[in-house]
Amino acid sequence: MPVLKIDYKNDAFEVVSNTSYFKRRNISGYDGTVYDLSYYQTLPIDPTGEDPATPPTLLLPRGINPDVSYYLSPSVVTNRQRIFTQELRIQSVDPTAPITWVAGVFYQKQRQLSREELVDPHGNQLFEQLFGMSLEDYFGQAAGADGPIPLYDGRDSYINQSISHEKQIAVFADVTWHITPKLSVTGGGRYEKVSYNFTNFADGPQNYGRTDAQGGTSSKPFTPKANISWQATQDNLFYGTYARGFRPGGANAPVPYDACSDDFDNLGITGAPSSYKSDKVDSFEIGTKDKFFDRKLSIEASAFTIQWKGIQQFVNLPTCAIRYIDNLGQARARGFDLQMTANPIPGITVDMALGYTDSRYTKTAQYATPTSILAVKGDSLGGSPWTASIGVQYDFPAFGEKGFARVDYQYSSPSKRTKEMDPLTANYDPGVVASDAQHFVGLRAGGIIGGFNVSVFVDNLLDSAPLLDRSHQGVDTLLYTDTTWRPRTVGLTASYRM
Repeated sequence: MPVLKIDYKNDAFEVVSNTSYFKRRNISGYDGTVYDLSYYQTLPIDPTGEDPATPPTLLLPRGINPDVSYYLSPSVVTNRQRIFTQELRIQSVDPTAPITWVAGVFYQKQRQLSREELVDPHGNQLFEQLFGMSLEDYFGQAAGADGPIPLYDGRDSYINQSISHEKQIAVFADVTWHITPKLSVTGGGRYEKVSYNFTNFADGPQNYGRTDAQGGTSSKPFTPKANISWQATQDNLFYGTYARGFRPGGANAPVPYDACSDDFDNLGITGAPSSYKSDKVDSFEIGTKDKFFDRKLSIEASAFTIQWKGIQQFVNLPTCAIRYIDNLGQARARGFDLQMTANPIPGITVDMALGYTDSRYTKTAQYATPTSILAVKGDSLGGSPWTASIGVQYDFPAFGEKGFARVDYQYSSPSKRTKEMDPLTANYDPGVVASDAQHFVGLRAGGIIGGFNVSVFVDNLLDSAPLLDRSHQGVDTLLYTDTTWRPRTVGLTASYRM
């Protein structure tokens, strides 16, 4: 990422130009084995559909059915990005002036290619065992300009590629009026024009042949902000803020109708939208920052409320195990956080934090039919409502230089009921449960000797294994995946700075 900064300054104002170009090619992947098997076990034995019987259950509660021949389906995800960014701003230079200000323009243009491939080299072998025919024969062929084209090429059972272009141009300004040496107010805003367009194709037997799509979205959001702050004393600050946040829209990969028709019927729609719109949040916060006892104790406290409209959220299609994004529902988050740092005696530092967040839907999200409810008013957005942490560090002389020893404890409360746990929603999954309470303890000790920084550590000292998340690929899949922490880990880190 090459970057160029140009700065010009005089007694009246300062001009700053920032230019950058970002280029990335990233190849990653995931294990698609469970996804493929969860889908293949729902297919009828007879590809014509005359015999609705399905193959034996391929995924059992503890893993892949041992009667199934060896099967592995990796995936390859390719992501290429090119982003050009230019910002030019002009700002005041005297921080003691009654009014300080900044204004500018912002431009960004990006191109992205995203390709997902489900590599299925054992597809024919599996289908011969389950259906008595190859995967290629089961799904048949598609019509092509030069004759029939097999849906399966012996490698990919699914491929999805999108090429997108996004352009932003914005103007912004921010003005602070220092009414008195202790009281100031700030107002500002950003107006931008965002355009997004894409072309997409998906192919392969799991997609029932090739599908193409193209489209785009555009928006012209205005995001204001305001702040008032009162520096009551040198050690006590009180403030209140308001800000609006904005997230651009985007595109969905085509969802095959033949594979997901039952899900679409339940939702009362004819197909997934090709794109989704922007969403926005309005946040309000009040807080204080204070120092006590000759600055040996620092406390920061705040309370907030956030209103979220037109939420960009995933819609899961449980039968075909595919999902897309749509703008559905409204939500609200309220809470507070408290942070404290204390130096009770020389060499000892104590850090503490406490937070509470209640985030839930304030409007039921659904399409037109009674069976299309995706979230019920009052359902939680997930996450742990309560979080707390405390860390104690002791700094001491070691080998004529600096040593330290530290212990940290972190707590998170169990999650509340989400939309997937609500039996009134179309995405209800009786196997999905709330996360466990989490207690994480870590130790670290070391020192700085010369240019070396060496430390030993123990993560997850209690060797805890709480349930963080539970999921599975399809409504008919018996195999669930649980996520937890890495077991107790002991290690050594070392770095050298010249």
